[in-house]
Amino acid sequence: MNASQALKALRKALGMTQTTFAVTVAHLAVTTVARYETSHPPKGDVLLRLAAIAEREAENVQHSAAARCTLADCRDLFRATFNEEIFPKIGTGLIQGGNGGYLLLRLEGEEEISFARDFLETIRASHSNDPSKAQLAREALEELRSAGATVAELLAREVVDHT
Repeated sequence: MNASQALKALRKALGMTQTTFAVTVAHLAVTTVARYETSHPPKGDVLLRLAAIAEREAENVQHSAAARCTLADCRDLFRATFNEEIFPKIGTGLIQGGNGGYLLLRLEGEEEISFARDFLETIRASHSNDPSKAQLAREALEELRSAGATVAELLAREVVDHT
């Protein structure tokens, strides 16, 4: 499935026409949604917006289990497509396999290195044996998640904001 097909699957999982989806959910022109579904797949920040919509709707228990699964798949595809688009631009790579992976990131300057260390330490602390330390770290990571951002998206925003 590509981003165009995922958008169509997202819209259909919500039981909406292009017009309804464009106007009430995506806040885009109907012709833009039609173009995204057929000839020009969504790119950049639009992928993040669509991922956020899919995430929000996947958590809505009013949708069937099958629809929630489709929505979660769409969310993952939108995020992966965004990452594939942005990683080469920011000199980053992600290698996944099984239940783990590696994030390759070029860091320049003490500020970027410090940001990365703090972030990684927060992730490490979230798995700590110290319950209070682990809870604080999990809350910090949850704040990032609730903002609708993956690690790669946050790093990409940092780079894009400084260019």
